[in-house]
Amino acid sequence: MIRQLTKQDIPECVNVIRTSFLTVGKEFNITPENAPRFTAYATDEAKVNFWMDEQHRPMFGYFDNGKMVGYYNLAFPTAKECELGSLCVLPEYRHSGIGGILLNDALERAKALGFPKMKLSIVEENTVLRKWYEDHGFTHTGTEKFDFFPFTCGYLEISLLETDSFIDALLCGKTDKIPDGYDWFAPLIGDWDCDYYDEYDGQKRYVKGEWIFRRILEGAGIQDIFIFPSRATKEKNPQPDGEYGTSFRMFNAKDKCYDVCYTCDHCMKRLCFTKEGDKLVGKVLDQEDTYWIFSDITSDSFKWENVVIRKDGTRIQECEIHGKRIKCG
Repeated sequence: MIRQLTKQDIPECVNVIRTSFLTVGKEFNITPENAPRFTAYATDEAKVNFWMDEQHRPMFGYFDNGKMVGYYNLAFPTAKECELGSLCVLPEYRHSGIGGILLNDALERAKALGFPKMKLSIVEENTVLRKWYEDHGFTHTGTEKFDFFPFTCGYLEISLLETDSFIDALLCGKTDKIPDGYDWFAPLIGDWDCDYYDEYDGQKRYVKGEWIFRRILEGAGIQDIFIFPSRATKEKNPQPDGEYGTSFRMFNAKDKCYDVCYTCDHCMKRLCFTKEGDKLVGKVLDQEDTYWIFSDITSDSFKWENVVIRKDGTRIQECEIHGKRIKCG
């Protein structure tokens, strides 16, 4: 049974949270000495009271024969954001479906409150937990490293908006259709703020944009949406040659490359992408010596260039983009 918690439940909340997260601490060598802010060590009655009284977080517990064995809370950083906090189940009650019941309850409550998405954070090194959330529909959106934690924080989110059958059929998580060794575009999956640089009418130009990547078609490909200028800036900074386009990247198992098609309202281009060192190099098939190149790819940033490379080695850069991952929270 799940019910909303009151102040009288706080001591039991603290016990469930600390006991549950302690197993994570032991598994990943997170100690009170190297991570005093970690949930297993930093959660006490004063903190939970603060969540309840000052942050107005609703809290819920799963009870088995009158004993609280699972817990979660909901935080609302903004009017459009809902964060799932401290979802946990006592070790001896795990692998019985309680975690999934709590998660579904949290999703339904957030939907009922009108939030468009739910976000959460995990210990990124806990790949089992990440997969569990992804199996429940969450998308991994990025990572962040803090000086006060010995681990990496991972961020996930899920849309709470009703989707139609087209979206359900198109989007998916990772499958075995792209072998791990050829999953070159995996680091780009997520949402990115982008800075675009080129020359236009003889003047240097800077445009703010956005670039969104997702897995599609049962994991056989990766699609992006390319928006320049961004939706947030296009009214204040319209561009006569702006693009709102999409690329389809399908893994070619025979040739060990990616067949790519990019299209927007005024052009369509086909490319073949291969990997050269740490760069992803796309040859534009109908333009001699023209390449689209991803480089300097990390979990939080990348560089993209549209370049012409002549046969004599001359390199002419038409434009470049620097992407920075949009992080949860």
